[in-house]
Amino acid sequence: MSAMRFRMAGVAGRGAATLLLIVALDAGAQTAPGVAFPAVPVAEGATLQPGRGWPVWIKDRASGDRAERTSDIVFAGREADGTRCFFLADEIGLLRWCRVSQRDDTGGVALRLERVATDSTLSAALRDHALWDFEALALIPHASRGAGGSAAGDSIAGWLSLEGHGLRYRAETNVFNVLLRRQHPADDPAVPTWRVEARGETFPRGHFWEGQVGADRGIAGIGVGPRLAYLGLSRGDSGPEISTVGTMLYVYDRDLHRVAYVGTRRLGIYSVGGIDAWSDTLAVVLDRERASVFVLRWNPSVPGEVTAAYRFPLDLPGPGGFRYAVPRVDGVAVDDAGDLWCVTDPWRDHYRAMAAVPESVLVYLAAEIPMLYRFPGEQVWNTVGVRPSGGTSP
Repeated sequence: MSAMRFRMAGVAGRGAATLLLIVALDAGAQTAPGVAFPAVPVAEGATLQPGRGWPVWIKDRASGDRAERTSDIVFAGREADGTRCFFLADEIGLLRWCRVSQRDDTGGVALRLERVATDSTLSAALRDHALWDFEALALIPHASRGAGGSAAGDSIAGWLSLEGHGLRYRAETNVFNVLLRRQHPADDPAVPTWRVEARGETFPRGHFWEGQVGADRGIAGIGVGPRLAYLGLSRGDSGPEISTVGTMLYVYDRDLHRVAYVGTRRLGIYSVGGIDAWSDTLAVVLDRERASVFVLRWNPSVPGEVTAAYRFPLDLPGPGGFRYAVPRVDGVAVDDAGDLWCVTDPWRDHYRAMAAVPESVLVYLAAEIPMLYRFPGEQVWNTVGVRPSGGTSP
């Protein structure tokens, strides 16, 4: 215990009192000595339906490029013509720049994909990783705040999570500081628009998730606010079997280098598939097993204290409305209009049509091409009472 300093904080939450253990990380601090289990009631919201024209296959019809094993999606701002821009993380060790346009938000969708180049600094940082499994990405600051994370900027800072595999999964599970740098090719379209560089480990003082991760069980969601960051643990790939044990959220104070451990069992979050956050008082958490989005409100004065929780189930049809087996949804992003975006991670057992579908659909399913969903967010924010911009809903 000499590697840690502890501060105990008794917190009166809604209902039973909750004891939060906040840990100050010193060199070598690795394990979580205590976990808080919030007991706030979870308000059940309406099932969210995809917007008109959604979902779409994540494939660029012009270039032929396609996503493969999408694990996260991050809003990066808009271009001058209103085109929404995202970064997509892929479990095969790739990032993609994704531009999405839709006339009046109701018509046909045009999607453009471009691979992000890998800088030598990232290759050096990951030289001991047998597999490059990019699980989660967050931009700093969030693009909805209109500064730094703009599609028009020349560089965007971020955190990138890698999941570990095999016997070395503990050593491979990590989070890195990265810089996404815009390149300016003169007249060479072969030069990628973006390059990702490594800037060292995000938590060099100690890996507070040590002892809780496993092979194919890592940091699957990251959201970074001005002071507090939220990281979420997945529960591996359980397929159609749903685990009700819950998982872990880590609330990290970036100024004080302290972390609060929050168990999610009583909140009903079984396996984190993505997180988005832009403030110290609110985080959007995707539960991949329950196919639901949770909106959690936090007490910024006491990192880890949940003051309110809301759950919104997701309706997940395929393009054209067909239904497929055990939809696996990963990643969640909130754009500047408050709409929610998710991607699928196509495992073959999940990518089976439940009824007769056109041959073209079977081809896309067999090729395991992921899907991109857009859910209008008005219903969410009217229920929660907070707008992504920080305002209060009417």
